[in-house]
Amino acid sequence: MQGASIIIPTLNEEKYLPMLLDSLRFLPKEGWEIIVVDGGSTDQTRGVVARFANVLEPSIILVESPRRGASFQRNLGASNAAFPFLLFLDADVLVKDVPAFRRYIQQSSQANGVTIPRYIPAESGRLAALLFAALHAFHHLMRPIMPYALGAVLFTPKHVFTACNGFREELTMNEDADYCRRAQEFASITVMCEPVNISMRRLATVGYPRMIIQYMLIAAWRTLFGDTAYNPFSYDNAH
Repeated sequence: MQGASIIIPTLNEEKYLPMLLDSLRFLPKEGWEIIVVDGGSTDQTRGVVARFANVLEPSIILVESPRRGASFQRNLGASNAAFPFLLFLDADVLVKDVPAFRRYIQQSSQANGVTIPRYIPAESGRLAALLFAALHAFHHLMRPIMPYALGAVLFTPKHVFTACNGFREELTMNEDADYCRRAQEFASITVMCEPVNISMRRLATVGYPRMIIQYMLIAAWRTLFGDTAYNPFSYDNAH
C-alpha cells in the first residue's frame, strides 16, 4: 500500500480516544499518519493526543478546527493529509481484531475504491449483534441501488475524495451515505466482510427502540427525497 492518513474528528472524546489510539499501536511508522481534528473540546481530548504522540509509531497531528461538525472536520483533516488513501475513523471505534483490520486495509487499497467494513458492536449483547448483522445485510442490499455507509469507518482514495469535493458540510444526517452515492461516479463502492468494532453509545443514550425507528425514518426519507440539507428528525452528526 502507498500509505494512508487516518482522520479522526473529535469533540470531548477524552474517554474514547485513548482506547482507539491505543488499539492502533500495531501500525508501523512508515506509510501511516494519524490526524485528529478537534472541534473545540472542553475536556482533555487534546491532552490525549499530546500524550500519544510519544507512544505511537506513526506521526500524530492535532488540527484545531475553527468550527465543529463531522463533515467539516473530516474535510479539514483530508486537506492536511499527506498520503494517497484516507481512512476516516470515529473516536469511539476500537480495533479489537488486528488481523481482520489489516486485511480490511489491504483489500481496500487493492480495490482502489470506497470501502466500508462489517461494523460490529464494541459492546457485548445479543440485541446489538443482531442489529449490526441486519445493518451489514442492509448495506449489501442497498449498495448497487443507493449505497449506505457509516462514517465511523470509511476508506477512500484521496483522488476520489477530491473529485467529490469531500463530505457535504450542510448535511446533518446521511453525509457518509451521500458521499458514497457521489463517489460511485468515480470509483467502486465495496462492502467488505472484515469486521471493525464501533461503539453503541448513541443507541445506549437515545434508547434502542427510538434509535431504530429514527434510522428507519431517515432511510425512508432518503429514499423518497434524496440527500437533503433539511433534517426533520433532530438527528445531529456533530462529534
